[in-house]
Parts: sequence; structure tokens; C-alpha cells
Amino acid sequence: MKKILFIGALAFSVAAQAQSSVVFNMLSSDGGMGSARYMALGGAMGALGNDASAASDNPAGIGTYRSSELQIDWQGGLMTRQDPTGIQIPNISYVHVMPVAKGYQLNGFFAFQNDSWSGNQWQSIESNPNERMVDQWLDASQGINGPDELLAAGLLGAYTAYQGYVLEYDEDNNEFFDLSQGLPSQHVTLIKQGFQSNHLIAGASLRTPQLSLGLSRSYSHASAFEALVVDEDGFSGYTSGYTYSQSDSMSITCASSSLGVILRLPLDLQAGMRISMPNVASLDWYSRYRMTARTTNNDPPFELTDKQTWETLPGVSAAFSLAKKFQSKGFIAVEYHRKSLPEQTIISPISAIGIGQDLLDDLVVVEGVRVGMEWRKGPLAYRFGYQQSNAGTQFKDHSGFQRGSVGLGYRSDQASIHLALVSNYRQARIYNPINSDLWTVNALQHQLVIGINFRV
Repeated sequence: MKKILFIGALAFSVAAQAQSSVVFNMLSSDGGMGSARYMALGGAMGALGNDASAASDNPAGIGTYRSSELQIDWQGGLMTRQDPTGIQIPNISYVHVMPVAKGYQLNGFFAFQNDSWSGNQWQSIESNPNERMVDQWLDASQGINGPDELLAAGLLGAYTAYQGYVLEYDEDNNEFFDLSQGLPSQHVTLIKQGFQSNHLIAGASLRTPQLSLGLSRSYSHASAFEALVVDEDGFSGYTSGYTYSQSDSMSITCASSSLGVILRLPLDLQAGMRISMPNVASLDWYSRYRMTARTTNNDPPFELTDKQTWETLPGVSAAFSLAKKFQSKGFIAVEYHRKSLPEQTIISPISAIGIGQDLLDDLVVVEGVRVGMEWRKGPLAYRFGYQQSNAGTQFKDHSGFQRGSVGLGYRSDQASIHLALVSNYRQARIYNPINSDLWTVNALQHQLVIGINFRV
């Protein structure tokens, strides 16, 4: 009879540290979703403003508005193999303009932004393989005396295989052996990743003849997940096949304050700067291991789950931007973003075994570059943008991305409409769990964003 144990944080943390660092970093990898105009320009609007979506990059940009404005945008997937997510509203915002003196005005705003990404379900199918996942668990269990010691060592995959009737333990010889004997006729490997974020921001900006100053407060909630499924079938022995799944998800809730400035310089140049100071963030981490074996006696599946909650202090972020205006004909803008490492986990039920430090050791500083260009001809505006960000861990994971975009805008006295076609490319290298070979996993996503602005 198999023995089912309630397990603590120690076993989970040892096995899931590397996977969790990737999921942890994906929480801040959205790259800034916003209005159609903002997306078409690659998000390079920190020195320009006049778009509430850019308030996350620099709240001083709200001071560039000359009239109150309501803005709504819609976004949907286009020509993509990813799982359909339907129509989303990436941005709803309102800016209220209050003149206070000649050349001076005080503007208030709020904005809600939503972003999500879900990669393809990457799949590998191999018939008559000469390797099997079972051998990975057998190798991991070498020198381990019994299932309790397997659990204490944090070898959760092997422990799940034991509890799920894929491995068995010989007490006389103190060793594990396989119930799924021989090579499988087929094995299938699936990998799935994704995230979703919601962002609410409000603040005010003061405009003077030479500069704009802005202050904002934002509230964010984000969740990310990573899942692995391995199915092997066609064994001889007590277990003819099995389906093994391993998932890791994390969510974070955080508030932060930002201070920004835009300076109007000679030669039609504008420079923007922003710094954001986060508050303590709350994190929920959930892990699950499940084994469903196809056995002679139709034994039930086994599942191992754990949930932990702790707090951490995210890193300080900053942005620097420069724009060159060509009078009423358009502009070109560049922008640099930097996000420092989070602080050590400060309140944690699992701090004694150091998962906070282990997560931190895997992370690296996130840096990104944005370039945007707009050319106007009458009421029409033609836009181009590019954005790039490195992965936030020492691994090559999907938190790093490149984004290219084109857009078109039409402006009238009372309203304007904006279109953007955006392509996002992400690439990761993941170790194949069967043979530990590096597996390159690409993700390409296309989005169409449509926005309408109403001047109030």
C-alpha cells in the first residue's frame, strides 16, 4: 500500500526553485500594453506624453494634454497559433485638464490597462523512443533509502512516480525499481506558459512653460504559470503507461508611486525621466505534481499540491527618454528602461530554507529599449515602433521579447481613431525532461489594437 504524506515547504522549495524563478520573472514581462497609438509607437512616449497609457512610463506626460479626453481601446489576437483569448480592452483612460494661469495647467487622470500572453502549447511526439522519463526518476533516486527520504530530498518528480505506481521500492535491497518496464512505444511532451496583468493608475501633472512634473500611484495584480506534461505509453509490466504533469503558478499584488518630469529643450527636443518606488508586494505561489498511471489494477491517480504566501519588495524601476519634434510634421523618440532586482523575501513561512534567496540568485536586472516614429500629413498620422527587453533571469526564458509595430491615426476636432498592428516574438531554451537536451521554444503573436479618443 502506498503511503500518502502531507508535505511541507522544504520538499517543494528544493525541487521548484529554478522553475519558480522563471514564473516569478514573467510577472513583470508584459512590456507595457496600452492604447493603439502607444502600441504603434513601441511605447516610446515617455518624453512626449499626450497619451494616458504612457503615464506608467512617465506621469509628467499627462501635463501635455490641452483638453480633457476619454480614451478606449480594443485588442484581439490576429493570425496566431496561440490559444484564442477573445477581444480584450487593453486600455481605458480619462484625463481632465484644469488651466490655472497663462502657460500653466494642472491635469488629473486615471487609466486601467490589461495585458495577457499565452504561448503555443509546444509539443513533441516521438514513436519508439530509445529513452524514457522513468530513467530520470530512477537516476534521481540512486542512494535514497525509501520514499520518505525521497520526499525529504525534494525529489518530487521521483516521489510522485513512486506514489503514482510508476516506481516501486525494494526494502530488502534498499533501491527503487520501475513498474513500467522496457521502452515505451511513444512519448509525448507538452509545455505551456503564460501570464496576465491588470494595472490601475491615477495621478496628476503640473505643466509650466519649460517643463511638466507628474506624480502617480498605481495598483497592479499579475499572475503567471508554467506547466509540463509528459505521457509515455506501451510499457510491459504492471504499469503500461502514465501521464505526468507538473505545474507552477504565481501571482503578485503590489502598489507603487512614480515621479516624472519632462523638460522642453532647444532645437525642439524634449527629455523625460521617471523613477518608481514600489511598496511591499504580496505573492502567492502554487505548485502541483500529478501522476495518472495505467495499471493492471486501475489504481487511482496521485496528486501533490502546495501553496505558499509571502511578501517581498520589488526592485526600483527607472526610465529615460528623448524625443525630437519636427514642428507639426511628427517626431522620433527613443527610450531606455531599467528595473533593478527585488529585495530579499522579507516575510516568508519558507524563509528558513532560503527559497527567497534562491529565487533572487536566478534573477538579473531587466533592461529595455524602445524606439518610435510618427509622421503626420494632414489629419493622418503614420507610426512605426520597436521594443526590446532582455529576459529577467539567468536562463533564456519567455520573459524576454521583441516587439515591432506599425499604426495609423486619424484626428478631427472632436475625436480621433487609431489602429496598430503589433507583432511580439519570444524565444526560450528549455531542457527536455526526457534527455536533458536544450529545446528551443519560439512564440510569435500578432495583435490588432483599435482605439478611439473623445475630446470632452
